Order: sequence, then C-alpha cells, then structure tokens
Amino acid sequence: MQIIVENDQIIIELVGSEKICSCRRRLKIQIKHIISVKIGLPEARLEMPMLATSIPGVIKAGTYLTRNGKEFWFVKPDKKQYLTIELHQEAPFRRLVLGLDEGEDAFLQQLGFKISVPVEVDK
Repeated sequence: MQIIVENDQIIIELVGSEKICSCRRRLKIQIKHIISVKIGLPEARLEMPMLATSIPGVIKAGTYLTRNGKEFWFVKPDKKQYLTIELHQEAPFRRLVLGLDEGEDAFLQQLGFKISVPVEVDK
C-alpha cells in the first residue's frame, strides 16, 4: 500500500493482492473532509461486509457498512500500527482504518501541515 498526500487529497494506492482482497485499486479522499486522525487500535463497531474480504486473524480488507456509514479497512495482524481517519459525511467513507508497518507513517508529517486537526497517537 502506498499513501500519498497530493495537493488537497490523500491517495491510497493498493498493489498486488491488496487490490484483490479489498476490491479496490485506489482511494482518493479530500483533505477538507478529515475530522480526525489517530494512530492506535481502532474502536470496534458492528459491521456488515459489502465488497470485502474478512478472515479473522488473517485479514480485514474492503468496504464495510456500519451504523455510521461506509468504512474502508485494510488491516492484517502483522502490521505494527493502525491509522484511523474519521471523515465528514460528504466523503465517500465515514472512516478509513489502515494497517501500517514501521516507517510507513512518514506521510503523516506531510499531512499534518495540510489539516487543521491534530494527529492523535495512542501509547
């Protein structure tokens, strides 16, 4: 997965098997739609898979429908940290949850200069 901050949007490029598991190639999110950004364990919600792959303990990838709206997840247990981005109602998703390896969060510094909300980090 590659996360790029470009102009006024975040672009999440999925590669290889990530495309197959999540049923998507790319996500584009307008930076103005971001409500909050958090690194840490995401809050669990009751959900129903739409276009998704879910194998407990192995992978959770794709679009899920929750009481709050659509969410996009791409997490695997081997990832070191989780990034949760809460979005406004106008966005295509209400929440993105992405698993990141160490060092894959470099884009957050670039994003931090473009958003008006702080990046929260769980310890």
